[in-house]
Amino acid sequence: MLMEFNAFATLGTVVVGASSAMAVIVGFAAQESTANLIGGFFLTVFQPIKIGDIVKLPSEDVIGTVVKITIRHTIIRTFYNTNIIVPNSTMNSAVIENYDDVDVYTSFITYGVAYGSDYNKAIKIIDDLARNHPLAINKESISVIVIELADYSVNLRLKVQTKNFPQGFTLKTDLNKQVLESFEEHDISIPFPTQTLYTTDRTK
Repeated sequence: MLMEFNAFATLGTVVVGASSAMAVIVGFAAQESTANLIGGFFLTVFQPIKIGDIVKLPSEDVIGTVVKITIRHTIIRTFYNTNIIVPNSTMNSAVIENYDDVDVYTSFITYGVAYGSDYNKAIKIIDDLARNHPLAINKESISVIVIELADYSVNLRLKVQTKNFPQGFTLKTDLNKQVLESFEEHDISIPFPTQTLYTTDRTK
């Protein structure tokens, strides 16, 4: 009888322990679900983002277009056409950069010019190309400045505005090609890193 009692006592201890562990797991799961529900409520009511917005979550290294907002999670489609499912608790607490919640999108594009090249001519080329681009708006705000004297180059920074992020991306890719072609035409060099090695004759 004593052995049977000990067996039942051991079994009871195991059951109680398992029940406690299960209660903790269920508690955490319920807490997470509640946080997601609250997050979904806030996203629906305050609408910091909406379907179709291009957003970036720096903390999660996620950028893409919002395609669905549910009570539990938000789906973001990346530029690689993959879906990222983000819990609403994360969406509610994370810093979100919304590229579409603005009337104007500003691009800053840097071009490096080799020392010895005519950087004033380079500035004029970049400025003219930006002003003549059909997607550029508020053209009075376009500017090209010397932003840095780097180790290998004089870095010029273009500031230009478009209506939204996709147009800004298109403008940037167009200008990159046009600037490269124009630099080559006007003998303006784009530098690349170089190193000079000095050797010592150890046989002497």
